Amino acid sequence: MLTRRPVFAAALPQLHLGGRAADGSIVVDDRAAERRVRVYTPRLNSQFRAGYRAGLWYLRTPGDVEPSPRSPGYPTRTAALDSLRSVPRGRTSPSTRGGAPGRVLWS
Repeated sequence: MLTRRPVFAAALPQLHLGGRAADGSIVVDDRAAERRVRVYTPRLNSQFRAGYRAGLWYLRTPGDVEPSPRSPGYPTRTAALDSLRSVPRGRTSPSTRGGAPGRVLWS
């Protein structure tokens, strides 16, 4: 089959979901924007005092320690991930390394 229709490049999904952390959050690699984002729901009393709402999902960059919410609350985890997919690609640079985008070559 590969001799009739060779594969020169394989498409990669824009978002790669990592495993769940101990606190229930999920680390997401956004390949289009070349960044990592954590999708989580609040669990600590200090988070609720800082302005979080129960049952909503939020986005944050890993390593950010500010207690206040950094994104609007989303009703579901899927809605939070859809907001990452809907970011216009013109706002972010596709590659900081320069040159042509990478391709997966099969031999």
